[in-house]
Amino acid sequence: IWQKHFDLIAVTSIVSMFNNIDAIINLIPENERYDVHFTLANCHRPSKDKEKKIPLRLFAYQDAIPFDLDGIDLSKRLEYMEIVERVLKIDLKKTAVSISGHGLHFVIALDHTIETGEELHKLQAHYKAVCGMLTQEFFNNGLSGNADPVRLSESATLRLPKTMNCKDPENPVKAELLNGNVEPQPFYIDSFVSIEEEEAIASTTRNVDTKAVLAGCEFLKHTYNNPSLVDEPQWYAMLGVLSYIPETGRNLCHTYSNKHPDYSFE
Repeated sequence: IWQKHFDLIAVTSIVSMFNNIDAIINLIPENERYDVHFTLANCHRPSKDKEKKIPLRLFAYQDAIPFDLDGIDLSKRLEYMEIVERVLKIDLKKTAVSISGHGLHFVIALDHTIETGEELHKLQAHYKAVCGMLTQEFFNNGLSGNADPVRLSESATLRLPKTMNCKDPENPVKAELLNGNVEPQPFYIDSFVSIEEEEAIASTTRNVDTKAVLAGCEFLKHTYNNPSLVDEPQWYAMLGVLSYIPETGRNLCHTYSNKHPDYSFE
């Protein structure tokens, strides 16, 4: 747990952090309980042995997977929560859920650990695919927003609940903890989509009715017709769909992107 004004507060696991969050909050001076974040990865502490210095944020292991919903309508938070629970097949009663100030954060404690940075990297493609599934399901249900596809990384952080979000200094809001009763669950992000198998099928045997996909997918039509409204997570979700169209997918990615004001071919 870190904030620019105080030293690190170390906790052994995500479960331990949420189950003792009030005690942890009390370790932070009251006037410094703002813009406080925590890492999802457990990191090595600095070594006191000058000859065995360990970088401050060197990945040790990770025992949780986060999901960050941006651009959502918080008045419909229960609808988002129902979709997340259904799509991810998790028990929301065992999942940390918080309002970050303007979005929703979910932290799933795992019944296993991600042991190495290499293992974490291999899961990122699966994570992006699952975030795309969530974003599509929000859209299908008439909900705004998206699941941020870049929250599974060694450096990913989330805002600590029960502290102030001062991203907009003129309008600070408190990060609210909706559920802090966290228990490990058998959640495997790579069980949703077989990336290697899907890529192999797409490049060899799959026949796709491209016209039907482009004409029938409301999300793709929205991104094509409203390029200036497409944010980065939505853009990644769009690419995730188009890239699976054999032969023409690469060109379609550019066709659907080039109307955005920040587009470049590179």
